[in-house]
Amino acid sequence: MHKIGFAAFAGILLLSPPAAAGYGEGNEAYQQGDYQTAYREWLPLAEEGSSKAQNKMGVLYATGRGVRRDSKLAMKWFLRSAESGNMDAHINVGRMYEQGHGVQRNLPKAYLWYHMAARSQKGKDMRERLWREMTPRERKEARRLRSSTERYRPRQAF
Repeated sequence: MHKIGFAAFAGILLLSPPAAAGYGEGNEAYQQGDYQTAYREWLPLAEEGSSKAQNKMGVLYATGRGVRRDSKLAMKWFLRSAESGNMDAHINVGRMYEQGHGVQRNLPKAYLWYHMAARSQKGKDMRERLWREMTPRERKEARRLRSSTERYRPRQAF
């Protein structure tokens, strides 16, 4: 009985399409304006922990493409993706704080998220642009947030 159960399980695994296939299909559908198909392709991947799919889900909810626009749900997906280190998600969380979508507008927090994405040129550009727009008080708070988070950032081993 265990042999039959294992064989059936192995057959299911072999017949199941790879998870990454849905991501590419979702991108194609999105590019063609078929946002509901993109949603159906990305949702299972996002729920399984794909940071790229989680970020894409955030984009769908932030823009209302294929789903009802929901800034709080968009922020949830962006944060889940950012926790995995997705630079695009870091930028998107920063935008949400900068614009006050799904969260209270907070420029120092937006700056912090852009700072965390500064390994990319886009993240650097967003951080520098926002810095120029912030008041001296907001800059002071941004410095405080940045220094408090850098204490907890893991150091690279040599």
